[in-house]
Amino acid sequence: MTAHVAYDPHGAIYARLPLDRKPYQLLAKTVLALDASADLPPGDCAQIALQLTGHANLVAIDVRRLCNRLPENSRSRTLTETVLADVSSRLGTPAEPTVDAIKDRAQVLRGLYERLDRLTANRPPTVAPPGRSRSPA
Repeated sequence: MTAHVAYDPHGAIYARLPLDRKPYQLLAKTVLALDASADLPPGDCAQIALQLTGHANLVAIDVRRLCNRLPENSRSRTLTETVLADVSSRLGTPAEPTVDAIKDRAQVLRGLYERLDRLTANRPPTVAPPGRSRSPA
């Protein structure tokens, strides 16, 4: 079996691939529902933290890309930049292998998806709805 490594320093490949949200949103929801007394082994917490952190970083790339397209003086851009600065700070430190730490990562991911959804909801569609032509009649 042969493996090929793609050299993609600007993330162009990732920009065209949709993220598989469902498993990560389910993981975040499950983590956030954990009781404060939940007794997860540290190894499990470390693995969950890695999964949530890695996916949150990918979502943050999408949010940053959309943020950069907003007008400089846009309220949405200012808010998004604030969210991204907080995310960078929170994801920039190693997560402890604890339930509290993975809950924090789950909150970060949930917040990023909320921001991503707000940014994509305000974008005009790039494809005409079925049955409609994009060219004027």
